[in-house]
Amino acid sequence: MTVSAARRARLLHLRTIEHRVAKAKLARADATLINLERVIGRIEEIRSSLGAGEGGTSGMALKAMSEMSSRLESARNGMATPLSEAIARRAEFDALRNTARIKEEGATKLYERAMMTDAVSRDLRADANRPHRKRNQYLETSE
Repeated sequence: MTVSAARRARLLHLRTIEHRVAKAKLARADATLINLERVIGRIEEIRSSLGAGEGGTSGMALKAMSEMSSRLESARNGMATPLSEAIARRAEFDALRNTARIKEEGATKLYERAMMTDAVSRDLRADANRPHRKRNQYLETSE
């Protein structure tokens, strides 16, 4: 392997690692976003399940349900900021992963081109080291 091919191999290794790191960050951002959406869904489930049951209900129970409903609404509204931040962070990490993937593909192409150039050079050197053999010409006419 020539110096150029070795350098390109190191660059490819670095780009591969960068792409893996970017994919891991994107996976973490996805997990965070899914977790926040699950929490918001759970808050909505609890809020929708509140209500007076069948039969008589006391004023204190109604007041407690009303207070719980307002607290759940407040919690849902409070989740808007973390959710928007998580969506923005996920978009940022997705862009970072795409950039890393493009760089990795470019490094792969450079490495493959260097390896092909090395193979051609190796073949030329091997051909140059062979001794010359005079070819017999079978179609020569003898005069």
